[in-house]
Amino acid sequence: VQTCALPISFAEAVQFYLMQAPRELPSEFFYDALGSALFEAICELPWYRITRAERALLARHGAQIFSLAEPVSTVVELGPGSGDKLATLLDARTIARPATVHLVDVSAAALSLASRTLGELENVTIVTHRATYEAGLGEATDARSRRGRTLVAFLGSNIGNFDPPGADAFLRGVRGSLLPHDVLLVGADLVKPERDLLLAYDDPLGITAAFNRNLLLRINRELGGDFDLDRFAHRAVWNAEHSRVEMHL
Repeated sequence: VQTCALPISFAEAVQFYLMQAPRELPSEFFYDALGSALFEAICELPWYRITRAERALLARHGAQIFSLAEPVSTVVELGPGSGDKLATLLDARTIARPATVHLVDVSAAALSLASRTLGELENVTIVTHRATYEAGLGEATDARSRRGRTLVAFLGSNIGNFDPPGADAFLRGVRGSLLPHDVLLVGADLVKPERDLLLAYDDPLGITAAFNRNLLLRINRELGGDFDLDRFAHRAVWNAEHSRVEMHL
């Protein structure tokens, strides 16, 4: 496993975004070691169906995806989590040619877990990039093989973490990093009944609430903040106009 690192300034982001009106914080900073563990727990909750549904789709259609994308020599996953979905996709390859897999995440814990998961596959070389999506993708595509295509996977409905202008800018950036005939695979959730969506993002066990409040705990621990976590409640809101779930503290 090779590792490329890019420093990310949590302090600068907190200083900037908490001065906005309304205050906000970028979702990438949820994923310290505790945040990553809490998110993996969320993915196993019965009310959070995205992970299981996407894994089943990749198992069912993975061979078809590769039949359209081949010859693939480089695979990049942006935000791999545990790595199990990418492992499911790679298991579906009908031609087991060697491939370099680049994992891009701001979470060292997620990169470690995904590397262990994917390390069990044959004919795969793993390179990790502790970086933002944009920076990590740039590193990965700069180092790609001159032969074969690059497949970029952006799964888990993470495209929903962007507002529309941000999603547009992000996708344009991805397109700018790819060559003709490269492939982008995006996983996006569909609108569900409001009750189901709110259960997924405000689960009865309170794990999503702990995941969100952990960001305040991280500020306290790493930046000397003094947030009283008992005074902040988690609230999930379905915004029907924009077809998105919003999470507030």
